[in-house]
Amino acid sequence: NKYVEAFYELRKRRGVLVAEAERLIADPYYFSAMAVKMGDAHGLVSGATNNYSTCVKPILQIIGTGRRRVASGMNMVLIDDRILFFADTTMNIDPTAEQLASIAFHVSKVAQYFKIEPKIAMLSFTNFTAEHANPKKMREAAEIVREKYPDLIVDGEMQADTAVNGDIMSRIFPFGDIKGGANILMFPNLDAGNIAYKLVQQLSGGEVLGPFLLGTKKPANVLQRTCNVNDVINTIVLTSLEAQAYMEQ
Repeated sequence: NKYVEAFYELRKRRGVLVAEAERLIADPYYFSAMAVKMGDAHGLVSGATNNYSTCVKPILQIIGTGRRRVASGMNMVLIDDRILFFADTTMNIDPTAEQLASIAFHVSKVAQYFKIEPKIAMLSFTNFTAEHANPKKMREAAEIVREKYPDLIVDGEMQADTAVNGDIMSRIFPFGDIKGGANILMFPNLDAGNIAYKLVQQLSGGEVLGPFLLGTKKPANVLQRTCNVNDVINTIVLTSLEAQAYMEQ
């Protein structure tokens, strides 16, 4: 079996024996990840019937992350006529400024799939002023994005209401780089991002899509076990868009 042989070669220096490779490749999560890695599938969607960590582990082990990429979770939030992108919502417990900048870049690429101009807000509990470690981290992340990706619009640190309400920004912080409200909301840690998207999902009239897994070498996404049919369809659609973009590279 070429998948068993390939997985053994990939993981033998991590203590995986041939017998274990055979056992793992019989698992559909490992089998599907290997199918994507070997080019027999363009992408994968899993997670509807198992916990997130069980499904994401083989993706990271087999497909892996791209060079200088950070695996992260992103949700799309549709409220009225607005589309917002929340990150990181599933993966990194306490990301560094460098990781936040990398995640923001990859979320911006998703926004561009949908012909949306990315406007990135680095969120915290203050607006541009605090010397606490978390706000400073978010300011540093914004500075890294400006340096590495000068074509992107980014600002922060800022409070969530400042980020999404263009009137607040223009009235109180007219010097801000974001005009008309941000559409990419970067959270300082996993607690904030995960809590935020689940509160919006349960309490608002909007629609929450995802989470979607970003930063992997090839398209792969993991659903929540609470997903419904629409969640599955939407995740398949985005995975297909990612696969098309990958093939066009």
